[in-house]
Amino acid sequence: MSSKSPAVYAWVVVAASFLSHVIIYGISWTTGIFYDTFREEFGSDSMMTSLMTSLSTAFLYGAGPLSGLLTDRFGHRPVAVAGSLVTMLGLAFSSLANSSYFLLVSFGIVSGFPRT
Repeated sequence: MSSKSPAVYAWVVVAASFLSHVIIYGISWTTGIFYDTFREEFGSDSMMTSLMTSLSTAFLYGAGPLSGLLTDRFGHRPVAVAGSLVTMLGLAFSSLANSSYFLLVSFGIVSGFPRT
């Protein structure tokens, strides 16, 4: 093993962490772009539309202590992979939404909770 390989691996970890943060915060902070579209598509009022996006952000920050406990117990990789898979399922179900309540659960809760 050469002496350069740990340094290269460290930069790969930095790049992966950067991309992870771009995706996580990109999902959270760009939902305002779809605000009018959600209101028109589902015929929901402004409170319901705001609740969909607010729950996602609230779960992103509120689930941190639970994620920390799971990480201490199972390790970083299994928790990150499980969180990514649940987020992926939540976003996939969100694409099938036919009502604002379905989107509230699939996007607000299911995809918001494991992104911590």
